[in-house]
Amino acid sequence: MREDYDVADYLNTLELPAFHRIVLGLVDANLQTQLSLSVSSINAVDWQGRTALSWAAARGDAYSVQLLLSHGANPNLSSFNGSSPLQFSARARTPDCMELLLAAGADISQQNAWNQTAMTYATTLNDEPRLLEPLLRVGADVNHGDVKGWTALMKAVDRNNPRQVERLLTHGATFGKADGWGYRSLAAAITNNFHVILRSILEHKAADFERISISGLLRTARAHGDARTLEILGQAGLQEMGKMQGGGPPEFVPPREVAFTVAPESKMISDGNWL
Repeated sequence: MREDYDVADYLNTLELPAFHRIVLGLVDANLQTQLSLSVSSINAVDWQGRTALSWAAARGDAYSVQLLLSHGANPNLSSFNGSSPLQFSARARTPDCMELLLAAGADISQQNAWNQTAMTYATTLNDEPRLLEPLLRVGADVNHGDVKGWTALMKAVDRNNPRQVERLLTHGATFGKADGWGYRSLAAAITNNFHVILRSILEHKAADFERISISGLLRTARAHGDARTLEILGQAGLQEMGKMQGGGPPEFVPPREVAFTVAPESKMISDGNWL
């Protein structure tokens, strides 16, 4: 935790359970020692319905996650909004906690109030393909959509996470109806000049060009694309395809900066910082 009087004072008013306070570094106590004394409150929840395991997973604290799991912590006990420890672990900087939770039986298909799974969480913070690997290895659904239909692939595009986009496409992720079969993500990549992502989508033939308006994409490119974006589209033969296609759905031009924001779960702590 940060050395911040206001933060500490705020947390102290929450009357957090004992194991929460140890995991969050609010008290000078040894977790292993406390667990050896009693595990009766190991699954106790705080004001958000979160367990100590949930907080440890979000912070990427593999040592505490391992200790809590080995003493009987429930890997599938969700917060009041349905977010599981596995989902929170997908926000950490490494996949270590995710690996531990999956080995302990964490449910990869568990959804929160926004129909988000750990797979959708894994693309919301940074372009780290390693956060996807444990989930891909156990067969997580790469095409699951949240309450708005947004998939992990759509979010990775909007976050400009090219390495995650490439990994998801390689693993069979596709664009569905919520994305206009690739139109929206292509338009976002063109508008924001996400060159690597644009090339990945085109090389994997991830967009369904029989369903979308190629002429609309080309108009978007002329309005917003830089020289490199226009070059990539030219190399992919989109201009010729557009001539062959003729008409199509109305043009969609997204804003220049597109970002998906996960609905906040009050104040969240990860790696000692406020999120």
